[in-house]
Amino acid sequence: MKRINLKIAFLTIAAMSIFTACKDYKDTEVPSPAGTGVAVRFLVTMPTEIELKPGKNVTLTLVRYLTDKALDVPIALVGNDNGYFSTPSSVHFNAGEQNVDFTVNVSASMPQDVAIPLIVKISDETLLTYENQYMDGLGVFNGEVTVTSFEIIGTATFSDEFMPFDEVVVDLYQNANSPNIYRISNPYTEQNLIDSDNGDYIGGPNQNYIVYTVTPTDNVTWNKFWYTGLLYDTEDPNTPIKAYLPSALSSSIAADDAFSVVLRDDAGNISGFELYPYYYVDGLGGWGESVVTITFQLN
Repeated sequence: MKRINLKIAFLTIAAMSIFTACKDYKDTEVPSPAGTGVAVRFLVTMPTEIELKPGKNVTLTLVRYLTDKALDVPIALVGNDNGYFSTPSSVHFNAGEQNVDFTVNVSASMPQDVAIPLIVKISDETLLTYENQYMDGLGVFNGEVTVTSFEIIGTATFSDEFMPFDEVVVDLYQNANSPNIYRISNPYTEQNLIDSDNGDYIGGPNQNYIVYTVTPTDNVTWNKFWYTGLLYDTEDPNTPIKAYLPSALSSSIAADDAFSVVLRDDAGNISGFELYPYYYVDGLGGWGESVVTITFQLN
């Protein structure tokens, strides 16, 4: 028997044509384990980037093809050196059950707003086979879990040096435990960069969120820099364009942090931010400080 690499997603367990299509895949000459034919696997439609409120846990789902008998499926965590996650040693299917959920417990000691890898595998590879074909990769869930106290409070429009005429709409969040901390969803999506005529420079690092902190003096600060998703030289991956907090770039311009401020409406409520990051490419230079405007649209 030979290992067969399946590179298609099994969207429904009833899609028999997907299973039989495995015969069209090229053998890699790697022996696969002797199989039971029950075809147990992780549900491939589960999200892999999971965000939780403090005190909540992760629910994962196993599915199988043959359902006539009860079955215990051994599972195990991979990595987990800090002990942030725990799982049962096995997941039980009753006779006739096709899908079974199980819980991954999340430790209260897990740091907030940090993406922690979560990898869970089916320990018995013989349970992954179907008609003597091994379903490579489907016996492992590989994701990330973030515990956060951020709650969505509306949307915001975002414009900057690279999208000056395109007010990109982003999700707006506020931290329930620290109300002076806000975040927005990533404005530098590929489509937004293309729409703003920056498509030729796409390829730089990015982030899911950008976090901002309001100080007691109504200034706005952030952690060193954020990525723009752009490269100065698309042939050199080491040239990402970053939006630096001035003081994080050089002590000589640290006083310019004060230019980044809160905007307030007539009633004194925060209505947005006016920021002055320094756009810079490490080791090469930059464009100087340019205005970024974030205008709140609260729910």
